[in-house]
Amino acid sequence: MNIRKAKVEDAYGGGTNDELAARGELGTRIASLVENGTVKAVTPFRVQYVYKDANGIILKGKSKELGTFDRLIVNTGSRPDFSIHRELRFEADAITEAVPTLAPLIDPNHHSCGSVDAHGEKELHQQNQISTF
Repeated sequence: MNIRKAKVEDAYGGGTNDELAARGELGTRIASLVENGTVKAVTPFRVQYVYKDANGIILKGKSKELGTFDRLIVNTGSRPDFSIHRELRFEADAITEAVPTLAPLIDPNHHSCGSVDAHGEKELHQQNQISTF
């Protein structure tokens, strides 16, 4: 398990006190898997390169490599690294750093996760158009 949190415990959520019972249960189950050694947590680790060799997939960070893996399951969350966007036209909400359509759905100042209707891929699109000359 590769997470960007400083401590793996920060990723477990609210446990039995979580506003979403299923999310709390998931965090509790993950904690158990890490504690008993079934899952190895590597944190903090930021992936800089992903490549494949004859043995499988390898993740390369600044000072170490992880691998080999036969598959990756990636859940990136909503705190992107915007450095790639320096030369692109894009929009992001100033508070949540999400695309404008998604921002009001995830802003914790307006509601909790349990009070938002289901949303998905459509809300992640950039709405602006690239100009043609």
